[in-house]
Amino acid sequence: MRNWAGAVVLVGMLLSPAVSWAQDSRQVRGRVTEAGTGQALAAAQIAVTGTRLGAITDAEGRYVIRGVTGSSVVLRVVRLGYQPTTRTVSLTTDDVVADVELQAAVKTLDAVVTTATGEQSRKSYGNVVATVRADSLAEKASATNVNELLQGRIAGVQIVQGAGQTGTSSSIRIRGTSSLSLSNEPLIIVDGVRLDNSPAAGNYSTQRINNFSGINPEEIESVDILKGPSASALYGTAAANGVLVIKTKRGRTGAPVWNVSGEMGQVRQPATFFDNYRSWGRNVVNGTPATAAVLCRISDKSLGRCLQDSITTFNPLSNPQTTPFATQPRGQLGVNVSGGTDALKYYFGVERLEETGPYRMPDAEIARLTALRGTAPTAKQIEPNQLAQTSLRGNFSFPLGKTADLSVSSSYYDRSLLSPFDGGFFAGLSFQAFFAPGTRGVYNGNSAQHTGDIFSVEQSRRDQRFTGSTQMNWKPVSWLSNRAVVGIDQLAAYSYRFARANEGTVTGWGPPGQTGGKDATRSSFSRYSVDLGSTASFTLSPTISSKTSAGVQWFKDTQYETVVQGYTLPPGAQTPNSASIRTSSEFTSENATYGAFVQQDLAWNDRLFVTGSVRTDQNSAFGRNVGNTLYPRAAVSYVLSEEPWFPQASALSNLRFRLAWGQAGVQPGTIAALQFLTANTVPLGGTEVGALRLGAIGNSDLRPEVTTETEVGFDAALLASRVNVEATYFKKVSKDALFQNPLPPSYGAGANQWQNIAAVQNAGFELSVDAQLLTRQWLTWSTRVNGSLIRNKLVDAGNAQLAVTQGARNVVGYPTFGLWARPIKSFNDANGDGILTESEIVVGDTAEYRGPTLPVREAGWSNTIGFFNNSLQVSTLLDYRGGFYNQWGFENQRCISGNCRAVSDPSAPLADQAAAVTTTSARLGNSVWGYFAKNDFIRFRELSVSYTLPTTWASRIKAKRTTVALVGRNLGLVWTKYPGIDPESNGSVNNTGGGNNDYFSAPLLQYWTLRVNLGY
Repeated sequence: MRNWAGAVVLVGMLLSPAVSWAQDSRQVRGRVTEAGTGQALAAAQIAVTGTRLGAITDAEGRYVIRGVTGSSVVLRVVRLGYQPTTRTVSLTTDDVVADVELQAAVKTLDAVVTTATGEQSRKSYGNVVATVRADSLAEKASATNVNELLQGRIAGVQIVQGAGQTGTSSSIRIRGTSSLSLSNEPLIIVDGVRLDNSPAAGNYSTQRINNFSGINPEEIESVDILKGPSASALYGTAAANGVLVIKTKRGRTGAPVWNVSGEMGQVRQPATFFDNYRSWGRNVVNGTPATAAVLCRISDKSLGRCLQDSITTFNPLSNPQTTPFATQPRGQLGVNVSGGTDALKYYFGVERLEETGPYRMPDAEIARLTALRGTAPTAKQIEPNQLAQTSLRGNFSFPLGKTADLSVSSSYYDRSLLSPFDGGFFAGLSFQAFFAPGTRGVYNGNSAQHTGDIFSVEQSRRDQRFTGSTQMNWKPVSWLSNRAVVGIDQLAAYSYRFARANEGTVTGWGPPGQTGGKDATRSSFSRYSVDLGSTASFTLSPTISSKTSAGVQWFKDTQYETVVQGYTLPPGAQTPNSASIRTSSEFTSENATYGAFVQQDLAWNDRLFVTGSVRTDQNSAFGRNVGNTLYPRAAVSYVLSEEPWFPQASALSNLRFRLAWGQAGVQPGTIAALQFLTANTVPLGGTEVGALRLGAIGNSDLRPEVTTETEVGFDAALLASRVNVEATYFKKVSKDALFQNPLPPSYGAGANQWQNIAAVQNAGFELSVDAQLLTRQWLTWSTRVNGSLIRNKLVDAGNAQLAVTQGARNVVGYPTFGLWARPIKSFNDANGDGILTESEIVVGDTAEYRGPTLPVREAGWSNTIGFFNNSLQVSTLLDYRGGFYNQWGFENQRCISGNCRAVSDPSAPLADQAAAVTTTSARLGNSVWGYFAKNDFIRFRELSVSYTLPTTWASRIKAKRTTVALVGRNLGLVWTKYPGIDPESNGSVNNTGGGNNDYFSAPLLQYWTLRVNLGY
């Protein structure tokens, strides 16, 4: 890592003289603006055709191209969202001004997308490729992570939320869930380097944290989404779930451009929590009420088992004196500079982020602990959810002679996260608050632990990550281009859970009582990437052109992990070394992939494109009997509207049909195929001695999961390219899906064996409609509607012994992780007392399917309205999910514990009573059918109001451009069918598997931020 850092510093030292390097005196400069409004267009690409000269416009739309020769040149100007144009410029002087106007277009087929073989035009690619311009979104949408840039904006892409805590991670699902046991996350590539997106090692927070969470969205320029194997086949093993290709911001020719951004805002927990109930009464013994107060469920009251005296309610999460929630601050400050010459272009950026999650120890608890300990609780105990991150980025590019160039990308972040003690622990915050009796009691409304003691369990994590890549492009002759990319992604992490002696919860994790303890994990992960490729381009005839690409790749992952545990600490101790009870362990994982590919592209009249390719992979996780795996791909793209006979009408200005087929895979776990021994102790001669036993029998025939996808669709531009439609049908089938099949005990080698058994299918439709509804100088309005319909099912399970427990289950012919239980067939209040008992409820004899846990339907609707030459913009985003169910585990467990309304209040709805009685009745199979709740919702995801100050105002603070934006995120539910607290609370979110259960998952957080952007 030190060598990489040294390289960045060296390039920085060289920057100053390079910027002032003398260039050819002849230059072309100008400004690119939007036709009709005159608005400056940043990030427009201007290229001098037939040369390697070009530039990118700055924030004011200005560009400069130096070193231009000849009597005239042809400029080609391209920007996402606008129709490309060309302009011939005569070089009559040494300083030529060429201003360009671009017509707004929702999308263009001439845009460039990034694929495994390099950049190519969208129209030549046989798949739908979604692109998100993160650089423009981040300035006004104020996203807290990269996933929020994708949320609700891409058809077929679902961001599955987890817990409402600062620093936790959501999950990305593209076109459904394909694997039962392996990761369903997409492959992520940043500047040519494969980025690790695995769950954080040693995550003690009990909430989902992925290694992708720390990537700074402010550094990203664009994200291309390849949605499935028909598009991602050349990425091979690890690409079955799609690919995110991320480009970070680069330098551009011209004087240094400084950008300063600052955010200040707040984060809060907006949920309305349910009251805890307690039905008080006295047992009836031989017809006589007893004297002791007991819990008297209304079903027992109806049966005459107890007399109900009263009902009490209390809500420890909402009561002002006991609530652990508070509105907390979020702040962010960033500075970046970009510029350069034809000799060296550069981009430097630095950012500091600090956010305090919406948790705070109640004042009463602070006073209690201060009196008990003699000192006040620590700052980390009072505010147990804190995030701080420093991010650095340096990108450079420069020519190597006339035929080659070199690009260097480097980033580093230092991230510290403090998380509250929660999740699935009995002593955690959620369990204690949700399953408490309906009285304040000695624990201030909790079940058996004080909130101050819960917050005194410190859970901390620190990540230090460096990602770097070097890419060399070499074009020795006009028809041959070569590239070489070498990169590394390194992550060093240290995480722990810790409680001092005489502090923390009485029970709940490792230490016996409040004796103090510490669990700690120190891990180091490295991913190495090497990618070599060449492309040869030929014109075979006046109408046919050819492009042949070939390449080889090598990737290696290494992870080293040390875990220590120490319980019963002496006063003042903070390390496991001083504990009375100590354990430790080590873990090492290494995995390598070798791959090669070849691709042939043919184009006829630049409107009919045919592609065929194949990739071969070998991975160290494959069984020893498994050879290379092949991943073929074929695609056709036909731009019908460019045929000379196609009607030239503004009503339909572009029409393209596309068809693609391909395969990609996901490799097994690192040691899934291996036979290995494990250490243990056995009694011998009255003492315990070390021994080895067979830990796993392995599987020498273990293969990767291979997903085959077919995609067909069309793109149409309507009304002079002001409306764009993308429609796609896809079907993908994952075969050889891995499953841990139970082994007979006689094997004596572990309980399970990894086997290629199952097959999973996902099929559906995707639709995106973009429209520029109004384009006036004083008013503009653009809108986007996107959505998908996805059907998922388990096609085959071979000889797998599938679980038959109620809840999320896998059954052939039904969606994976669908909800199953014995159904409540009917209920009837036979005696008319308004209360249901077991005998008044009819439950089916066998489990039945209720519904899927992954949305069948999803959609997003975004609008941007601009006023007064777009100086004032209002943007909104609505996010819809439908056709799925939540297991509603919180309410189920509350009713089992006896503190929900349905078991306490005689006026509770009969349907709620039926669910509560059924889940607690062994005679009715303890069925949870009544808690399978419809989960459809529409959420007001984003609101942004931004204003670009007049130039004269900005100049008063020496700025060229100033923008102020007020941004709100997760503003509320517009509509929902979910009866629980938040339809997006999901404790089942993970890279692998599936399910949808709000159990131990806090509701989503709400953000309001005020952002200022200054350009110099």
